Amino acid sequence: MNYYRRYIGDYQRDTAHLSIMEHGVYALLLDAIFATESGLCNDIKTIRRICRAQTPAECRAVDSVLAQFFTLEDGKYMNPRAKRELEAGRERAETARENGAKGGRPKNPAGYPARTRRKPNGQTLQPPVESSLRSDSTDPASSLRYEAAADAAPDEIIWGAGVSLITRSGVSESSARSFLGGLRKSGGDEKLAEAIWRCMAEKPVDPRSWLKAAMGQRRRKVVV
Repeated sequence: MNYYRRYIGDYQRDTAHLSIMEHGVYALLLDAIFATESGLCNDIKTIRRICRAQTPAECRAVDSVLAQFFTLEDGKYMNPRAKRELEAGRERAETARENGAKGGRPKNPAGYPARTRRKPNGQTLQPPVESSLRSDSTDPASSLRYEAAADAAPDEIIWGAGVSLITRSGVSESSARSFLGGLRKSGGDEKLAEAIWRCMAEKPVDPRSWLKAAMGQRRRKVVV
């Protein structure tokens, strides 16, 4: 992979206690994983060389970051978040190949912004959304819809705007991701992404209940 998404809020929350040196170590190890799309070898000397660690302090920083943020899986050190991002990247690539074989991405339903980039016209590219959805809007739902940019794939809408939509209702990020993962598994990426768009427009108090209903997972009534 030539690039990977970095969630600043998540990173700052999980690494606020690290020193400047440890931040550098973490960045270099993540770069190595994404560049090779594989875990780090189970050899501390090689891992220290990846980080250019030479002094005792630098070596201790490598050891500390490795112990805190990486786990040994099948003989290689892997970061859980990096693993999820790699898997998502492979899914996007596979979806792109399948859509390409079918002649391109399926057409979007009426009323939803196009998810492909417009041709360059010499001007700054902006998402094709109405003026009420500008990034300076004070409406939380509007800002969420702005986050789902015009070129966003269904999984990017799910894990980006979808997670934000649910966490803003007071749900933890891990619970939001688990909830969306269940809906995604049962209904598919396209259907869930479209439901998220509608939910952002409707602005329900409880987005989880709204999405369940939209995805056809209404809670069964218990007959006493």
